[in-house]
Amino acid sequence: GAAVSATTGDPATRVVFDRTKPVLSNVSIAALTNADPAWATDGDVVTLTFESSEEILTPTVTFQGNPATGITNDGNEWTATYDLTDAVAGLINFSIGVQDLSGNEGTTATASSDGTSVTYNPTTPTLNPVSISSNNTLETSRAKVGDIVTLLFTASEPIGTPTVELPAGNTNGVAITNLSGNDWRATYTMTSGDTEGEIGFNISFSDLAGNGNDAESVTDLTSVRFDRTPPVLETVSIASDNPLDGQRARVDDEVTLSFTASEGLRGVTAQIGGKAASLTPSNGGKDWAATYTLTSTDTEGELPIHITYQDSTGNAGAAVSATTGDPATRVVFDRTKPVLS
Repeated sequence: GAAVSATTGDPATRVVFDRTKPVLSNVSIAALTNADPAWATDGDVVTLTFESSEEILTPTVTFQGNPATGITNDGNEWTATYDLTDAVAGLINFSIGVQDLSGNEGTTATASSDGTSVTYNPTTPTLNPVSISSNNTLETSRAKVGDIVTLLFTASEPIGTPTVELPAGNTNGVAITNLSGNDWRATYTMTSGDTEGEIGFNISFSDLAGNGNDAESVTDLTSVRFDRTPPVLETVSIASDNPLDGQRARVDDEVTLSFTASEGLRGVTAQIGGKAASLTPSNGGKDWAATYTLTSTDTEGELPIHITYQDSTGNAGAAVSATTGDPATRVVFDRTKPVLS
């Protein structure tokens, strides 16, 4: 009979021999729903893209050992996605199993071809320690206008640059520095427009996966109180221990300058008749007694006074050179003995 080299039928049947295994290329992984696609947290979607060298059957794709949430293609370009929830923390592993239309199985892909990777981190970062202080020369727990308040804090893991309110509610003028690793510093120079009292703060921060947190309290006992009000002397009086008249004095009489301030003072100096007086505080530094014993070399006449002072924060009060009261007290020094003639 006639030799036959074709099948019959419409269409005619045929068999194609294929011994070439499919090959994957341009394998890339990213968490496109995250600000940093190399990191992911709960709720993010991980996307795996790849190309096949030939037409293939729907590939078998797993993430962390779980089936892909969705697989789509456009010709030989494929996309597989995975919704993250309660996955195993760490580097997200994947596998892509492929088979061409002839059943040839390609090598399973378990790594990207462009070096990309996604790390899953569901843990909320924390700050510890957190401390606050000022560069006030008298007390680091106090601050006046012009003093620099510093927050020092350490994150439990790498974080992006935090947003710091210092004092609470203010971000203007706050300088933020990454000292090294997870250690951070925020500084602010106090101004006359800031509210007096204990200085609050708020630190908003997120780890590289986008897990956010806030801190608004220290982890130790540190605190800083802002005081921009200078102290004032509310009462100032002077008297001597002269047995005849407390408003007069002679050689060896002791003159006492008494004054009461609006708050506790420090750094007080007092002069009586131009000479330094001995100081004795009481009532938490609000009440003061300055004493001086007159000598034969002191100048006669009404004794001038001069008082300088500051509060415990370092705010200087206005120098005082007069007593208060109506009438104001005074002491007249007389070292001349009377002469009969």
